[in-house]
Amino acid sequence: VRIDNGGGGAQSKVAEISGHSIITSKYLSKDIYATIKEVNHDKQIVILDKMNFIESYIHHRKSVRIAPDNSFNLVIEAENIKYSFKVINISMHYALVSLTKLPNTISINTKLKLFITFKVKAETNFKTYNIKTTGHIHDIFHFKNNIKMLIFFELDSVDKHHFENYIYTRGLEIVNELKVLINRKNKIENG
Repeated sequence: VRIDNGGGGAQSKVAEISGHSIITSKYLSKDIYATIKEVNHDKQIVILDKMNFIESYIHHRKSVRIAPDNSFNLVIEAENIKYSFKVINISMHYALVSLTKLPNTISINTKLKLFITFKVKAETNFKTYNIKTTGHIHDIFHFKNNIKMLIFFELDSVDKHHFENYIYTRGLEIVNELKVLINRKNKIENG
């Protein structure tokens, strides 16, 4: 597949770092997930391998989903028991968490209390926000080595504003982190 590297080779470098690509077409009802076998930066070509149809991907989502920073913490409470899991990503209404064993008190549609904590840069320092809300387990995905749970929640207008600000700010940080990785890779490749 030939790619447009108009931004100084960024597209092919991002493809190489991610190790996969999603192909969409208005003529297909599903997207195609493919692993990247090889990247030729000079010819602007990516060779794909192991292609499979998938139901949907990120561009079908109504809101951005990002990996949170280390300040982000999510505690859920089900049946008066509190749990803390590794948060994989978040959006305005969902959190995807990873765990090794599913607690007996949790199943799809289990009602939850959520306690969300995060920090947002405010001029010269960071401000900590604590959100208490409710939600439920939207879906549970069983994998070979772990389990992932998709947690749905709603926010009031004040909490929504602060959470949107966190997601926006974190998105900018991720872009900057990616730029640093690409620059490091370029320095290593170019001596």
